[in-house]
Amino acid sequence: MTFFGPYGGGKMWLKQNEWMSYAHCADDDRFTSESAEHDEELESICKGCHVKPECMQWAIADEVSSVFAAGHRFPDPSHKRGLQSLYDRFRDELPNALEQRGDV
Repeated sequence: MTFFGPYGGGKMWLKQNEWMSYAHCADDDRFTSESAEHDEELESICKGCHVKPECMQWAIADEVSSVFAAGHRFPDPSHKRGLQSLYDRFRDELPNALEQRGDV
């Protein structure tokens, strides 16, 4: 079975969430920390990551919160308006991210 992102395009993966092992943030606990102490450095790490579109798709599909993903800090669930704004922003930016990587 192959897996594609929910918005079409993108890379083809043999296992669901296989892309996570290729992320520059793999095994870096700072991305799941609620502290914003390292956000500038984390943003820089995300900027050059080749699986950023998959990360964006994951953030939207799983409605993530309290993590740093695809270059942005997602607030805790009590900030619903801020979270929804980021999900909407990712939906808008995803086609461009896929195109920049050459997937569209």
